[in-house]
Amino acid sequence: MQRIALSSLLAVGSGGASGALARWLLDSMFASELISIILINTLGSLAIGIVAGLKLGTTWAHFIQTGALGSFT
Repeated sequence: MQRIALSSLLAVGSGGASGALARWLLDSMFASELISIILINTLGSLAIGIVAGLKLGTTWAHFIQTGALGSFT
């Protein structure tokens, strides 16, 4: 079994919480559920692609890509 670093675990967890909150807040701004889903998923996917090109360190990549943008999208 692979060991998971505590920093990675905390990065994904805190990023996931912030991304889910951001999605909920943005979703509540639109009357149409379809428009909010399309907009949020498009923005999240685009952001994941941009961040992937930045070549961040492992902990930051876990926080932003896997946690925040993963739960946002």
